[in-house]
Amino acid sequence: MRSAVPATIDEYGLKGNTKAENYNITTKPGTLEVTASHAVVVVKIEGNKDSQKYNGSEQSVSGYEVTGVTVDGQESTLYPRGRN
Repeated sequence: MRSAVPATIDEYGLKGNTKAENYNITTKPGTLEVTASHAVVVVKIEGNKDSQKYNGSEQSVSGYEVTGVTVDGQESTLYPRGRN
């Protein structure tokens, strides 16, 4: 199923430490078509873990590590890996 959602982009923004002087950015009016992908994406994550002696208080560990990403069964390097 396809559906068109008209949109107008009047401005853009650069990410945090991106230096505009390093790029030659030109805007051009036109139409952008985004097509849905039916690819199977598998993201493997591992939760961070820790060992502590019980001290009577609630304890927790936060964060995770992306350990692998595949797209249609092929290893992908487009997605960042590491601890979050």
